[in-house]
Amino acid sequence: MADALNKVPGVAVDPSGNVTLRGRAVEVYIDGHPSLILAGDNRGAALRAMPSRYISSIEVISTPGAQFGSQGSGGIINLVTSHGLPEGHFGTVSAKVMSTGSYNANGFLNWHVGKLTASGFLFYNRTVADLPSSQSVATRDAGGRPLQTTESHGVSHSAAGSPNASGNFEYELGPDDRLRGQAGFMQMKSRSGGMTGYTVHSAGGLAENPYTDENAGQANMDSGTLGLGWTHYGKKPDETLKIDGILSRRQNDFSFQDQYSGGQQSFNAAQNRSETRTADITVDYNTSVGNDQLSTGLQLTQDEETARNSGTMAAFDSAFDYKQTLSAAYITYQKEFGDKWTVLAGLRSETLVLDTNLISSQTTGHVTDTRLNPSFFATYVISPKARWRFSYAHRLQRPQPRDLNPYVAYIDATHLSSGNPHLRPQETGAYEASYEYTDQGNNYTVRGFYNRDEHLITAASTAETDSAGNTIIRTMAVNSGTAMSGGVEVNANRRLSSKLYLNADITLQTMQVPDFGRSSSHTLTAIGGSFGLGYTLTAKDSINFNFNQIGKRLTGQGYMSSFAFDTLSWSHSVAPKVQMTVSVTNMLRMNKMSFVTDQTTLRSVSVTSPQSPTLSISLNRSFGGFVSRKD
Repeated sequence: MADALNKVPGVAVDPSGNVTLRGRAVEVYIDGHPSLILAGDNRGAALRAMPSRYISSIEVISTPGAQFGSQGSGGIINLVTSHGLPEGHFGTVSAKVMSTGSYNANGFLNWHVGKLTASGFLFYNRTVADLPSSQSVATRDAGGRPLQTTESHGVSHSAAGSPNASGNFEYELGPDDRLRGQAGFMQMKSRSGGMTGYTVHSAGGLAENPYTDENAGQANMDSGTLGLGWTHYGKKPDETLKIDGILSRRQNDFSFQDQYSGGQQSFNAAQNRSETRTADITVDYNTSVGNDQLSTGLQLTQDEETARNSGTMAAFDSAFDYKQTLSAAYITYQKEFGDKWTVLAGLRSETLVLDTNLISSQTTGHVTDTRLNPSFFATYVISPKARWRFSYAHRLQRPQPRDLNPYVAYIDATHLSSGNPHLRPQETGAYEASYEYTDQGNNYTVRGFYNRDEHLITAASTAETDSAGNTIIRTMAVNSGTAMSGGVEVNANRRLSSKLYLNADITLQTMQVPDFGRSSSHTLTAIGGSFGLGYTLTAKDSINFNFNQIGKRLTGQGYMSSFAFDTLSWSHSVAPKVQMTVSVTNMLRMNKMSFVTDQTTLRSVSVTSPQSPTLSISLNRSFGGFVSRKD
C-alpha cells in the first residue's frame, strides 16, 4: 500500500511510514474513520502489510469538511475498501523477495453471494535492514563561538516479522437496511542492534574522551480492531442513516540495552510498555431538502492508555496514565445556484476532556477544550470538461496526551526527550483554489494553496551537560508562533499513446517558519513533485518508472534536506492469471536524508543513508471471477 500511496500526486511515504501531503503530516483513515492500526509507530508496518488490492480507491482530502474530525493540519487520506462488487468471488495470492533479505506473502479474497458480501486478507511481512548513520553536535556560546563538538558514526541492523489479518462484510437485511462489520489484527516482533562510535572535541579542536555504544533492542506490538455498522435508506432517494461503532486495542512492549566502553564506561537497560484502548461511535444522517442536501452527525470517541517505563537508571522510571473523551457534532448544507455553482458550508463543534496522571510523581492534569471548526466549498462548472473549485477548512493538531507528560525519557548517551504540560493545540487555516480539466480520460489540475498555522508545534532541542562534561540534547515539543506556507501544484495524467501513459505533478511552495529561541523567522522556497511513466511492451509485458522528489522543509529549529526515491519495474504475464514483477528501487541513490538543527547555541547534523539500490521479485496469482447477470 505504501508503494501505491507514493504514486498519488503530492503524497509521500518515508521509510518510517510517515505520510505527508505537500510536506505536511496527514491523518490516514480507513472507510472514513481513524484506525488505531494505522496510528503512531504502527503506521509504517501496517502500510507495508496492506495489499493494494484490498483498497478500491484512495481519497486525498486536503481540506476536509465538517463531517470529518478536525485533527490533522495537513488533511486526510481515506483508504476505501472494496465493496459492492458483482456476485461471484475473486482472490489473489502473491509473494515477494528482496535483495536485502526482506520478503512477504499475502492472500486476498472477495466473495459476494446473494445478500452477503465479504472480503479479507492475510499477510506476513519480514523486513531486514542495515542503516548507516552519522551525527555532529556542536555547542556554541552566545556569540556563536564553538564550545564542544561530538562526532558519531554507526551502523544499525534490524529485523522485523509482522503477520496481519483483516476483513469486512456487508449483509442486506432488507430492501432498506444493510449490516456491515470489520475486524483486523496485526502483530509485529522486531529485533535491532548496532554500534556507534563517539569522539568529543574541545573548543580548540582537540579530540578527547572517545567511547563506543553497543546497543540491542527488541519490540513487540499487537493491535486489533472490531467494528459494526448499520445503514438505513429512507423514503427519499438521498436519505440515509448510518450508525458505526469501533473498538480498538494496542499493546507495545519495547526493551533495549546500551553498553558503553572506552572513555565512558557504563551500562543501561530499560523497558517501556503501554496499552491503548479506543471506543468510537458515530451517527451520520443525510437527506435532501428540496434540491439541496443536508448532512448532520454526532461522534463520541474515548481512548485511554497506561504506560510504564523502568530500567537501570531509576531517574527515568515512570508510570503514566491518561483518559480522554472527544464529543463532536457537525452540520453541512449543500445548495446549487443555477447550473454553474454548487456551494457546501459546514460547521463542526468538538469538545475534548483529557485527564492525565503521572503516577510516579503524583502529578495530575486536566484539560477541557471546545473548538468550532467551519468549512466552505464551492464548485463552478465552466463546461462538461472544466471546472473551478474553492475550499476553506479550519483544522487542529492537538498534542498527543504523552506529549503533555513531563517525564524525561532516555534515548541514548547523547539524547533525552520530555513532554510539555503547557503545550497548546496548533490551529490551521487551509485555503485552496483549483482548476480541473478532463478530456477522454486525460486529467489536468492547477491548484493554488495557502496554510496559516497558529501556535505551531515544533520539536525544540536544547543542549545540556552531564556529570562527565559531555553534551546531552533534550528535545521537547513547544508552541513556537505563527507559520505560513503557500504555493502552486500542477498535476497531469495523460495517455500519450495506446501504449504509453504519463502521470506527473510538481509543487512550488514558499514557507515561513519562526525560529525557536529567536525573534526572527526563516523563509524557504522549495520544489517537489513526482513523475511516472508506464509503457506496454507487448500483450504480456509492461515497464513502469516512478520518481518522487521530496522538497526541502523547514522544521522550526532548522531544516530537513531534500531527498528522492525511485522505482523501475518490469511486469510479465507468465500465464493468464499469473504475473511476475521485477523491480529496482533507489537505483539513483538519492534517498539520503539529513536533519539539521541550527540555533544560536546548538548546531546538530544527523544523516541517515538507507540501503540502495534494492532488487525485488514478486509473483502474483489471481483466481475466480464475477457473474454477469442479464436483466
